[in-house]
Amino acid sequence: MIALRRAACVLLAAASLLASPAYSTSFSTDQSDLYYIPAESGWGIQLVQRGSVIFATVFVYGPGNTPTWYVATMQFAGNFTWTGDLYATTGPYFGTIPFNPAIVVATKVGTMTWDGSQSVESGVLSYTVNAVAVTKHVTRQSLVFDNYAGRYGGGIHQDSTGCLNPALNGTIENIGILNVTQNGVAEFSRDGR
Repeated sequence: MIALRRAACVLLAAASLLASPAYSTSFSTDQSDLYYIPAESGWGIQLVQRGSVIFATVFVYGPGNTPTWYVATMQFAGNFTWTGDLYATTGPYFGTIPFNPAIVVATKVGTMTWDGSQSVESGVLSYTVNAVAVTKHVTRQSLVFDNYAGRYGGGIHQDSTGCLNPALNGTIENIGILNVTQNGVAEFSRDGR
């Protein structure tokens, strides 16, 4: 029974290490990442989630085909959806020394909504800029795959009560070693220790 519990815990730990790039936060599945449409190279969105709030940076091309950035701080609205006001910002040239924060101007240009309810790998981005509405189905942009190959150690502390076999009641503490080999994105092995 102990060996079975240990094997199950080790396999669960391995599965969590090699899962999708979406990580859990204390609030929800983390939406933080770069998102884009592969067939529309050159623009995208970056989401950074902290608890129930998402900060978004959208880098697109404006009406004159010039690079344009918008930002939004979106609040959770339920069902993996966040929404907030969208701003265009301007400021001093980045090479200006010293930087003059008095020149920075943020202008509200519309609203933004992020819907991450479809899957952990994609979402729907909807926003308006000066009454121009845009809706895009975007996917996470994988720059590189995390390499989790290595030797990991850990421990399990388990309290069992009410077992049909009273000999299984009590506290169990075990340590274990997990050896992870990775070829691509989802292979692993473990030793029996």
